[in-house]
Amino acid sequence: MDNAKMLQKILSQVEENAKILSALEHRTDLQGRALNNLDNRLSHVEGSTKRIEKDVSQIKNDIIRTNNKANTATIRLFETLDKIMEARYI
Repeated sequence: MDNAKMLQKILSQVEENAKILSALEHRTDLQGRALNNLDNRLSHVEGSTKRIEKDVSQIKNDIIRTNNKANTATIRLFETLDKIMEARYI
């Protein structure tokens, strides 16, 4: 094979390699953007989850306080009923 044909073959291969490299670089860029977008969305979801956990914790505390108040009111009611009953039989 003469030098001109060899050079043409090498140049053809270099051109093909350059096209492949360009396509790979483009694909890497697209994947990088998608990964950044996914990371931003994940951060948003994590923030929302933390807010929801805080809200649920607050609701749980409110329920506990309400139950405590209801229990206290029930105890006072029965104490009052006991006093009324005692007063009726004295």
